[in-house]
Amino acid sequence: MEDYKDYNPPDRSCDGCTACCEGWLSAEALGKSFYPGQPCHWKGTKGCTVYEARPPVCSDFKCAWITNHFLPEWFKPTESKVIAVWRRWKELDDCTPENRGGVYLCITECGEPISSNAMTWINNYVTAKALNVRYQHKGRWHWLGDDEFSEWCLNEFPTIKGTTKPQ
Repeated sequence: MEDYKDYNPPDRSCDGCTACCEGWLSAEALGKSFYPGQPCHWKGTKGCTVYEARPPVCSDFKCAWITNHFLPEWFKPTESKVIAVWRRWKELDDCTPENRGGVYLCITECGEPISSNAMTWINNYVTAKALNVRYQHKGRWHWLGDDEFSEWCLNEFPTIKGTTKPQ
């Protein structure tokens, strides 16, 4: 019965996934910007062309699927067509168990609308009060979470084209 305590899930790896380089996220690598609609300048047909010399913005980046097993296997960006990244919305000193450690899951679409399977998974965790989420659906940003997180989103991401307030 106690065997589960010794279980260490296998490490996850990108294993051919280059979604973070394909122009869904924003960053600068070796003086070249990439952003939604503009893939990384250094992405080749077989992956990163400057892999050994890639900057920290790339070598340090870990999507939420890689960093822990909270997300299911099918949430790998190549399968789910979304990139999930943990972000902080509240300073660590101000965190309580009720606000989930001041982090939220930011989910960016990768060229396709977020699937109903992913939305069901998100809604289940939000409903169980285990997760705050900011997610993209058909290019527009939305959020789900507790009242304090929702208030923060209203202030942090004012209504602009492409952003909606939750009902």
